[in-house]
Amino acid sequence: MRVVIDCNALVSAALTDGTCRAAIILAAGNDDIVVSAPILAEYRAVLMRPKYRKCQAVALSVIDMLESIARRVEPLEAAPPLPDPKDSVYLATALASRADVIITGNARDFPPHLCEPVRILTPRAFLDLSKPGGKA
Repeated sequence: MRVVIDCNALVSAALTDGTCRAAIILAAGNDDIVVSAPILAEYRAVLMRPKYRKCQAVALSVIDMLESIARRVEPLEAAPPLPDPKDSVYLATALASRADVIITGNARDFPPHLCEPVRILTPRAFLDLSKPGGKA
């Protein structure tokens, strides 16, 4: 499965050892993660904010790992506009790579009718889908 990881899931994974981290680790081990230069730039910019200082070492190691294993693509220029314009790069990258899924903690920012055929899954739904016989 091809997967794009939204920045909010990455931030949550850096902050706590919970569902978001488990979803990213699972995707890194089993799936084809897709990134673009703008996504990598946003990951780094967001996680370098002072409020994330305590988790920056973990965050940067996760970003480095993703950068080393992920497939890079150029985002589509003509992706549908989303409610939060900053999220458009994730959809544009997913569409350019023919990704199956965007993992995000803000599913409401990715209306399904605008994102088809890409599925929008929370980290929990992604984990559930990845279980044998799982459906999200």
